[in-house]
Amino acid sequence: MPAKKAKRMIEKKGVKARVTKVPAEQLSYDSKVIITVLLLLFVYPIGLAFMWGWMRHWSSWLKWLITLPFAAFLLSLIVVSILLGTVLKDYASYTQSDMQYKEKMWKNYQDNESKPFQIQ
Repeated sequence: MPAKKAKRMIEKKGVKARVTKVPAEQLSYDSKVIITVLLLLFVYPIGLAFMWGWMRHWSSWLKWLITLPFAAFLLSLIVVSILLGTVLKDYASYTQSDMQYKEKMWKNYQDNESKPFQIQ
């Protein structure tokens, strides 16, 4: 609809223009290569999807070589999240036992404060 409206507005001003849409099947191979490379440079994950979908003539080893940094990044995120979860779990159990110890010591202090000082 917006394309028709734009075409009518241009025709009203006396300029004849043709608004056409080019489907992806009609793009030339060179256009697809340019789009894919630009997406790989500027929006890497989307570029990977376009590379695997459009670049049928690229060799598999090249596509895997380009995909490898993304796979390594995802793998490192998984490893870091697992390690961080383990560290935080250990820290939480440490702080809980530490808090229980401090509460016990504070209670002993309060109990002993009311008693007179004794030398043994």
